[in-house]
Amino acid sequence: MKNSRTIVVMAAAALILVLAAAAQQKPEDKAIDPVCGMTVIKAKAAATFEYKGTTYYFCSTGCKDAFAKDPDKYLAKLKK
Repeated sequence: MKNSRTIVVMAAAALILVLAAAAQQKPEDKAIDPVCGMTVIKAKAAATFEYKGTTYYFCSTGCKDAFAKDPDKYLAKLKK
């Protein structure tokens, strides 16, 4: 019983630390994947692609590959 309480307290503390770290993310640390619309933390992006002097961030290499084939198609969707 005592071990169960310790585990629950430790799990709660870990959750609080994760939530606190997420809350400290600045908006400029995040980007929107132009293919799927997912919010991506720039430092943890699965892939990036530079197009016309702008770096785009992606949740997966699949999204990056789709974007690389036709960037203007996806950028037009972002502007709508």
